[in-house]
Amino acid sequence: MGSMDSRAGSAPTSRRFSAEQNQHAVRMVFALREGLGTSTGTVVRVARQLGYGVESLRRWVAQAEIDADARAGVTTAESAELNRLRQENRELPRANEILQRAAVFSGRNSTADSDDRLEHGVRSVETGKCKASKFTNMRRRNHRLVSRGRDSQRHIHSPHR
Repeated sequence: MGSMDSRAGSAPTSRRFSAEQNQHAVRMVFALREGLGTSTGTVVRVARQLGYGVESLRRWVAQAEIDADARAGVTTAESAELNRLRQENRELPRANEILQRAAVFSGRNSTADSDDRLEHGVRSVETGKCKASKFTNMRRRNHRLVSRGRDSQRHIHSPHR
C-alpha cells in the first residue's frame, strides 16, 4: 500500500486553463523556437517551466500553427462552424417531428391541403368554406352529372362557353 500512497500524489489531474494562459504558453514556445532556431524540445521545456501537461501544450501549439496556415488541418473557426452545423443537423429531425405533429393536430396534411386548394379553389380563413371559381363549380357539376349517367343529356358545360 505504500507504493499506492506515493503514486496518488503524482497522478495526473485534469485542469482547465484560460484562453489567455494557452496563448501565453504558445507564444513562449514560438519565441523559444525562434531564439534557438529549432523546434526540438521547446514544447517540453515550456510545459515543464509553466507546469502544464506536455501533450496539452503540444496540441495548443499544433492548433495555433493550423490557425496560422503553417500546418495543414481544420482551423478553430472551421471547427466551430462544423460543430454548429452538426448541432443544427441534430435538431432538424426534432423540429420536423414537432411540425408534423402540429400539422396532424390541426387536421391538415400539407400535400392534401395543397391539392385540395388547387382542385377546389381557396378555403376562406373566416368560414372554412371553399370559395371556388366559376370554372371549378362547373367542373364539380359536370363530375356529378357524369357520375350519375346524365352526360348523354348534354348537361355538361364547357368552361369556354
